[in-house]
Amino acid sequence: MDGDLDLTRRCLTLISRIAGRAAGSPHPDHAADALMELRGALLEPRPEAGTPSVTGGPDRTLDRLHQTLDFIDSTSQEFTARHVLNYALRSTWN
Repeated sequence: MDGDLDLTRRCLTLISRIAGRAAGSPHPDHAADALMELRGALLEPRPEAGTPSVTGGPDRTLDRLHQTLDFIDSTSQEFTARHVLNYALRSTWN
């Protein structure tokens, strides 16, 4: 049970990081993309009650969610960093 709680907390941390980065982005597309990605990850079809899970049960579903969120987080970090760098290179800051 402690493993599930830890994994749940890690999923929530990833959701928070993804949402925070999107909310702070100057590009509206970043926010829309983050919402679409999170929606896809969180609303994926779940096995109905009483139906055996193809992935091996609730633990596997939570693990799969964590893997998906981790992937979204890593790609959104790269995407955001690239846009910030491009903006900095083209701005009047320099």
